[in-house]
Amino acid sequence: MRQRDLSTAIPRTVPAAPLAERAEERHIKRILAEPQHADIVSRLAQATDGKLYLIGSFLYRNLSSALIGTTAKASDMDFCVDGRIDMQKLSKLFGQIEQNRRFNALMITHKDAKIDLFELGHYDFVPGDPYAHSIMGYVRGVPFTVQAIAYDIAGDRIIDGGALLAILRMEIRVNNAPKFRSDPERYMKQALRRSQEMGFALRGLEEA
Repeated sequence: MRQRDLSTAIPRTVPAAPLAERAEERHIKRILAEPQHADIVSRLAQATDGKLYLIGSFLYRNLSSALIGTTAKASDMDFCVDGRIDMQKLSKLFGQIEQNRRFNALMITHKDAKIDLFELGHYDFVPGDPYAHSIMGYVRGVPFTVQAIAYDIAGDRIIDGGALLAILRMEIRVNNAPKFRSDPERYMKQALRRSQEMGFALRGLEEA
């Protein structure tokens, strides 16, 4: 598989897309308006200083369910913030907070929900990339194309690095080849698990 030129492959945002293309934002906004999710988002917004993004399997699996009818939804939620986390406020709003030292993320349990939260500035998703410590760096740096998506909650917009096309094509491809090659056995297992759970085909992984 030909490696993407990360210096030019800038994820697209779709705040001004035609109405037909905004079904994705409407769907995610509707899910986040559900009481249990709205409560979580409200608390996180109070405890963070900066833009809050929904990322991870909750986002792309729920979009997959809405767009093509897959049934493998996710209940655990992942967020990142382009700014700072106020640990005192976070603890006051959620209670006990644990730390995932491997991924430098905070782990929160709220009622029946499990939540991961991290600051974008702590990650160098694509070393040497001017977008490395931003949401663009996250979207460009995740291992697989189906993961290459984020939702700007306050801005009500999707930042898409190829995930929507991957969902429509029902395929899993490598998004960040250097990351995949850094631990191919681990990432191949992740790809196989997602393929089995979502019913997506694996494409080009052996060429990454």
